[in-house]
Amino acid sequence: MFNQKRGLSDVITTLLIILLAIAAVAILWVFVGPALRGGGVSVKTATDCLDTKIEVTACRVSGNQISILNNAGSSIVTNVIVEDANGVIRSTSKTTTIAAFRSLTVSPTPAIVANDIARAIPIITGTDGKERPCEQQASVQIKCA
Repeated sequence: MFNQKRGLSDVITTLLIILLAIAAVAILWVFVGPALRGGGVSVKTATDCLDTKIEVTACRVSGNQISILNNAGSSIVTNVIVEDANGVIRSTSKTTTIAAFRSLTVSPTPAIVANDIARAIPIITGTDGKERPCEQQASVQIKCA
């Protein structure tokens, strides 16, 4: 009698293994891909934040004026924050663009008072189009007098 055992040919077996590998990679990419793309945006934003060189140069109670200097080679969008002596935010300026190597004077509302603390926070627009503040760059503060 003849032996009637049947099996898969080597070609079919190889194709099935390749298809399983492709399916595994596709399933893995569905979960890992978004995290990798999001990580790239945050690294780029962090790098851009490190490249900003913005500082508050003066805060004058008389005239209600805060002067900001952009020491970077490109324009920077910024917010100016005024806090009281206890760290409570009293006012925030409108988002302002400062050209490269230029200074700008803003007048916050409500008016600043003696001993207020002014700081500028650069805002970086990421590759995804979202604006993110560079909080670590806001450590340069000046006391208003």
